[in-house]
Amino acid sequence: MNACGRLALGTAQWGAVYGITNSAGRPSDAMVERMLGAASRAGAAMLDTACAYGEAEQIIGSGIAARDFEVVTKTDPRLAAGAEGIEASIEASLAALGRERVYALLVHHGESLLTEGDAHWRALERAKRRGIAGKIGVSVYHPEVLRMLLDRFSIEVVQLPASLYDQRFARSGLLDELARRGVEVHVRSIFLQGLILLAPEHLPAHFSGLARHQRRLHAHLAAQGLTPFEGALRHALGDPRVARVVVGTETEAQLDALLAAATRAQDALPPTDLAEFALEDERVVLPFNWPTAARAFTSATNKEGNSYE
Repeated sequence: MNACGRLALGTAQWGAVYGITNSAGRPSDAMVERMLGAASRAGAAMLDTACAYGEAEQIIGSGIAARDFEVVTKTDPRLAAGAEGIEASIEASLAALGRERVYALLVHHGESLLTEGDAHWRALERAKRRGIAGKIGVSVYHPEVLRMLLDRFSIEVVQLPASLYDQRFARSGLLDELARRGVEVHVRSIFLQGLILLAPEHLPAHFSGLARHQRRLHAHLAAQGLTPFEGALRHALGDPRVARVVVGTETEAQLDALLAAATRAQDALPPTDLAEFALEDERVVLPFNWPTAARAFTSATNKEGNSYE
């Protein structure tokens, strides 16, 4: 599989105006079709979606080009843990997608399984036995939550955040453990909502203390002939423990840049000596912890990087 084949296109931006770096708005259905065609020709073959992403599942289901892609979707995060509601959510997603099965079905917020989650997980297991989900798993944010889930459930796919700054799952040993267990890993937020790509002088006030760190990272990558965008992408694609890298685009120009960078990445080594740039502060590495002002500033300033979450 080439590097583009390891990309999974995030679809949140297609179903709603989504993401703090979204300056282009929601793409038209025709643009989505063109992007899917270009991605397919480059070797990409997976879409990541969810019923919570506005009309994203319906857009996938109504398009022609999407038929060439495997789909990962997620259960409705608004539902209680009752199996009946979860199974109805799964059936609704399949109907919207126009498919009889999906590549993988994930619990949208894995943390929810820790409280009365057995019925929810059993519903996913039944979906797998019925053949409508090839694999089942969870989407998570915190290493400690994933450890608890691995102790309780037979997880086959994990989606988790990972970036040049967010190396928590690697540093905790969990990526190695997932590899030993044969669990498929999909990473998201590799550009950290575009924060990593900003020039240090453009960082919003909330991240003013990050400027020196960011300057050092950008200089380190530049010394290896890489832009921050290329460095972030190569860091993710260069990890053999990662099966898929989830990235979202709103425009054809963004997709073209992504595919070109991924193609170049397959013939080059990932950047070296990046452990020193890892940050543990979840106020920085988890965008949902950012204050509203920082999100708005980053959205207005950054025009390059996109990740769906």
